[in-house]
Amino acid sequence: MRYRAFFSYARADERVANWLHAQLDQYRTPRALVGSKGKLGTVPAKLHPIFRDRTDLEAGGHIDSALQAALENSDTLIVLCTPASAKSHCVNHECETFLRLGREARIFPVIADGAPDSGDPSTECFPPALRGRGLLAADLRQIRQPGGQVVGDGKAWGALKLIAGLLGLNLDDLAQRERRRDKNQRRLFAIAAAVFFAVALAAGVGFVIADRNAQTARSTLHQFYAAQAWDALEQKDYPQAARYALAGMQLSPENVELYRTVLGAVLFEARAAVRLGD
Repeated sequence: MRYRAFFSYARADERVANWLHAQLDQYRTPRALVGSKGKLGTVPAKLHPIFRDRTDLEAGGHIDSALQAALENSDTLIVLCTPASAKSHCVNHECETFLRLGREARIFPVIADGAPDSGDPSTECFPPALRGRGLLAADLRQIRQPGGQVVGDGKAWGALKLIAGLLGLNLDDLAQRERRRDKNQRRLFAIAAAVFFAVALAAGVGFVIADRNAQTARSTLHQFYAAQAWDALEQKDYPQAARYALAGMQLSPENVELYRTVLGAVLFEARAAVRLGD
């Protein structure tokens, strides 16, 4: 099987990996750009399928043939870079494999924490195989320095920067198309909300879907629910995240795995918060 990307990350970064994978897996390329010529070939309609490495080889295990085949059959390598992944033998091996295949230009680092090429083991976020190569990275951080300078792209812009790279498109071109699409989607959502919302969000009662045959409105609401669920989880509003996830499961059964991931994260973090007294 051929994959658009191989997603490499450390198990300690599961939460941000879940969020980023959801952003990539549900992404759909603006129609006007599909089929155009990009830096990596013909621009696809979507980034799916993405191989997500869920193994854990940190106990001294060896990479199996299926994982090796997935690496070799992936067009690109996404590396979620944090101090934890910088210490991961598995993540470094996956980077080394892509380098041996002569695909350095198809490696896309994504900084979630720490600093690249810092030389400090406590903050270094690049795996050893990627250090000193001058690789451009998407940066999910957004850190304001004392002088007012902001370091990082932020989560939304960082994810879009990664998507542009994976599609082989210029970031400015993709951002312009996304702004147009966002404007259209907001218009569609306003129409869909007027038709399909029977219960106000503030009441916390839920949502009533009036007509399952309105495919455009359903697609728009699905994207809204998914984004709102992850945002609520990020704000530690676990009940709200669960409500959005459950509503999304009812609305879009074909995307049930996405919402199950959200609910699993809600349960895990809520339990952790209780144990910590948060």
